[in-house]
Amino acid sequence: MNDYGEAIKITPEDARIYEQRAAVEMKLNDMDKALADYSEAIKLKPNEVRYYAYRSYIYEVKGDIKNSMADADKVLKLDPKNQEANNRKKRLETLQSMRATPPPPPPAASTKTSPAGAHTPHKP
Repeated sequence: MNDYGEAIKITPEDARIYEQRAAVEMKLNDMDKALADYSEAIKLKPNEVRYYAYRSYIYEVKGDIKNSMADADKVLKLDPKNQEANNRKKRLETLQSMRATPPPPPPAASTKTSPAGAHTPHKP
């Protein structure tokens, strides 16, 4: 990882170095650092589809549906036939609709009428 840092110091305008370091960070499961490096790569090379695709994946892994969807949309804007982005977008839309649907209310407590007409909770 130090080699990538040194390479960035020498050629900070090379988006590929950020991409390569992000790939290693993903393998090490350091998604926050990978996310930062893909974001930097995007700043340097904003029309590179794969940077958005990987960043969308990372956002999805982190549970950030909104940002994952935004990056999937950007991938599809740059590459309308990108099947991976289409699949991710469908999956994210499903997750989003599931989160938007409130859970059903809890079941009502069962009551039993006593001979005097008063309601008492049912005891199993």
